[in-house]
Amino acid sequence: MRNIMRVLLATLASALLLSGPVAATPAKEAPWLPEAAAYRLTLFLGNLEPLPWDDIETAWTEPYRGSEFSVGALAWLDRKSDIELPKPPDQ
Repeated sequence: MRNIMRVLLATLASALLLSGPVAATPAKEAPWLPEAAAYRLTLFLGNLEPLPWDDIETAWTEPYRGSEFSVGALAWLDRKSDIELPKPPDQ
């Protein structure tokens, strides 16, 4: 009985000590890359009825609001991609 009380008291004391305030530095939020932000917004907008096609187009062609990037997702992908798109034939 005495050992049980000691263990219980030690557990309670350590729980009180460990539950005190802790100093922590919050992580800085990283900016969304343009294609990730546009994709995430497209997933949200794609579930709305009726589909807001103009807003979906805007999500891919204009910079994401509050973004550190000054170009839209399509321009970003065009600039960063190693894939060369064929040029349309001259008419």
